[in-house]
Amino acid sequence: MADLKDFDPDCFEPDYEERTYPVRGKIIAHFAMFEKNIEALLAAEFSPDGAERRKMQNIVFDRMTFESKRTSVKTVLLNRAIEEGFVASKKNGNPHKKLLDELSYLNSIRNQFAHYPTIQATNKLEFS
Repeated sequence: MADLKDFDPDCFEPDYEERTYPVRGKIIAHFAMFEKNIEALLAAEFSPDGAERRKMQNIVFDRMTFESKRTSVKTVLLNRAIEEGFVASKKNGNPHKKLLDELSYLNSIRNQFAHYPTIQATNKLEFS
């Protein structure tokens, strides 16, 4: 743990936290829109009718976690790949693994901005 003698008062900015709010807000807002696009993609799998898709989004998808939506996307994409001739096996894995891993990564980044406090580094020794 850092010692008080390592505290660098020149690094401390009193308005640092307030200056982070717009960036945090943008990240969370953009991720929310991204999540709504995933919901639209999933709803389109079940109905070509816009009203029916919106109904599904309001009743089903609004109650699902992002991880549940990601798993649903995984299933939809795997089913499409199988329809196109992909043979599922342990050796083949999932042809969309990279995309699915990236969705998990994006969600973890979003969660950091949404659920963790902003902490300003004030110690050069500890935070370089």
